[in-house]
Amino acid sequence: MRTLTNKIAKYAAAANYHTPAYVERLSHGEQVRIRHLLLPRLHHQFRDRFVLMRSIAPPSNVGAKPEPTCSASAELRSWR
Repeated sequence: MRTLTNKIAKYAAAANYHTPAYVERLSHGEQVRIRHLLLPRLHHQFRDRFVLMRSIAPPSNVGAKPEPTCSASAELRSWR
């Protein structure tokens, strides 16, 4: 989860701070020319609202064989 948070932080820094600082130094014509290439800004509370920061416990049946999901798989097992 830490890597996702780091990636989002880097994107937010690029989209919300570095890119707008660069674009404001460009002339108006250059801004219009590259406007479609700019990254969308990230809401400043995005990580707080949408990124899960606590760990999730793995399911208790880790390593168990999956149950068949349809009758066709039961028929295939009977052929073996």
